[in-house]
Amino acid sequence: KIARPTRRHRVLHVHTCSLSARGSRPIAAMPARAAALPSLWVRPPPMGAALLLAQQQTPATLETWKVHDYANLAALPVAIALTVAAFVRGQAWRRALAIFMLAYMVIDGAWIVVQPSTVKAWRTLLVHHAVTILLLLHPLTHAAHLKYVAWLCVVEVNTFLLVLRRHVRRSVWIEAAFAASWVAIRAVWFPYVTIHLLFYAGEWPDVFRRVLVCTCCSWL
Repeated sequence: KIARPTRRHRVLHVHTCSLSARGSRPIAAMPARAAALPSLWVRPPPMGAALLLAQQQTPATLETWKVHDYANLAALPVAIALTVAAFVRGQAWRRALAIFMLAYMVIDGAWIVVQPSTVKAWRTLLVHHAVTILLLLHPLTHAAHLKYVAWLCVVEVNTFLLVLRRHVRRSVWIEAAFAASWVAIRAVWFPYVTIHLLFYAGEWPDVFRRVLVCTCCSWL
């Protein structure tokens, strides 16, 4: 006489077939405690669409700031070289510097709008770029003040060192150069340029533009 299967036997049979269908080795018998907790045996790993999307986005988010920094490390030496040429060569190089910096600010601003994760304080940086663009439009529409573009672009030396120090760790020379350039340019040179533009620079087209340009310089 064949005995009828009990409820416990049916549960064990269902779990054995389920594991076999998932590619696991067939199980002849399972403990009673395991049968009481079937979710520990048959639950698949979390491989939903949300997890896959998060796994794909996390590395990209971490890398965007590096790509942005590398682009700046490539562009800023060009700006510095054009600044030197503007001091030495004259008016044509001053205009070239102004056009290059205008394009740089527009492209970098658009990059930050598309990928705000590239920088920490992206709102502040966008305001800075907008003010700089407004400032650059003045000499491009008033050639008599093109020489002041090079005066202000000296700051790109400090900006270059700021980006570089994030990638060259524990460099005493870079840290010292960054600190010295910050004090010399931000704390000494920029206030002097603002005062010079406000009181000593001539050939202003009107009073409004003088006040606007000097206000932008003081904010930078």
